[in-house]
Amino acid sequence: YYYNAHGATIIVVVVPNDNTTQTSIVRHPTHQTTINMPPSNSSISPLPHSSHSSSASCSDEPHTSTKITSIDTNEHTTTSTKHQHEQPTPACAAATTAVPPKNSNKRNNKRKAKMSYHHQQPRRSKRGNSSLETLADIICEGKPVVMITGAGLSVSSGIRPFRGGRCSDNTATGTALWEEVVWTNATREAFRKDPLKWYNDFWLKYFPATGYELCGYKPSRGHEAIAQLTRLKVSDVRVITQNVDNLHAKTICQWDTENCLIEAHGRVGLYKCIPEEDSDTDSESDEDEDRPVKLGSRKKRIAHKRALYDDKNDGNNNNRPCVYEAMKNIQPSELNPEHVRRVLDPAVAHVRHRADAPSASPADTDADDSNSRILLKEPPLCPGCSRPCMPQALLFDEGYHSHSHYKFETAEEWIANASALVFVGTSFAVTITDVALEFARKNGVPVYNFNLSDRLEPTSRLHAENVLGAADDTLTSLLELCRKKMADDFYFTLK
Repeated sequence: YYYNAHGATIIVVVVPNDNTTQTSIVRHPTHQTTINMPPSNSSISPLPHSSHSSSASCSDEPHTSTKITSIDTNEHTTTSTKHQHEQPTPACAAATTAVPPKNSNKRNNKRKAKMSYHHQQPRRSKRGNSSLETLADIICEGKPVVMITGAGLSVSSGIRPFRGGRCSDNTATGTALWEEVVWTNATREAFRKDPLKWYNDFWLKYFPATGYELCGYKPSRGHEAIAQLTRLKVSDVRVITQNVDNLHAKTICQWDTENCLIEAHGRVGLYKCIPEEDSDTDSESDEDEDRPVKLGSRKKRIAHKRALYDDKNDGNNNNRPCVYEAMKNIQPSELNPEHVRRVLDPAVAHVRHRADAPSASPADTDADDSNSRILLKEPPLCPGCSRPCMPQALLFDEGYHSHSHYKFETAEEWIANASALVFVGTSFAVTITDVALEFARKNGVPVYNFNLSDRLEPTSRLHAENVLGAADDTLTSLLELCRKKMADDFYFTLK
């Protein structure tokens, strides 16, 4: 195998006791050429790495004209190579090309220009290879990139997606949780009707009581690849996740989750207080605020802070909202009463992920077997106000401004400053993906969709690239490309 200056691989196969020589060149499939090769009993010198020339001993033996076509590595098809004997030629012509026809120089110049263009602009691949290259360039140049991850990323960790489909893993089985139970139960309204029933019949049935980590769920290769992307020398990658499994923060690769990760939909294992009644909870509009990305109401956040810290309420605590409603998380160890902590606090819980737990009934195909024996006698109570408290998860009738854990103002800034938006394993059916896509349309920000089946259709307003495949594989490939580029001094010289 030899390499010429155009990056083509030349494979020379010499057949003994025959006057034929087979040669193939691997390069862009549109390029074809014809060269004359010496017979098999001629001595062939290897092509130097930086030269186009080859040498052969001169002979009066007849030589072989070999038509050389390409191997299209993208489509995995190989074109055939034909051999035929020509009339004997002078010995000095054994290692030279045939006499070019009229106007061949002009055609050759066009061919070289076309080859040069294709080397600079890789052909688009069905598997997103060209998209990965472009995204890797953006990351390696240190431009701000925001990755918005969804349930499909955690499928290979064993966590089923909320919606139907396989998302990012071909091996995912079972029905999606979303369509059957979440839509009708994941609201404040449903919780207020009967908090104890809500925990026993819904939350503890479908979500691990002590969090995902103690139940054996581990970060996938996709989680690890994202963590390592944030650690690259010149990268500026931030992560906004819709997942509540906390797997981003549990990767083997230690990264700055405090400043580079937003859990926009909460985290299983933490809790929050809610008021007895809401006022316009789901309204997120700030009509008089001019900002490029709007996820929540900044006015409501400011109003809640004022109500909490206003000195006028010092003598009347009844008018002061609970600090756990919108500002602080409730740790499992702070829950009341004590017997609830023994169930929900992973540090003291008596019931965890157990192999001998009874299986769920056939009707409950999505139930979490690890929680089959868990029942509460009363709902967990807030340590601040003693009202029933909820898991720290964004519900359908809540806005991103409803709690500081969701960091919606920071998320708005990240998206507004992004040079590229990367979606991983999401079905594009929640507010944050809608807002991010609309911003990309208005501002011409490129969008990359890492998914198994859900595609984004490019339009005149949306520059979308689909990288289809299992997230573990595609994200790992992206990481390898970035590392290769960063290790290549020639790359940085060009940039």
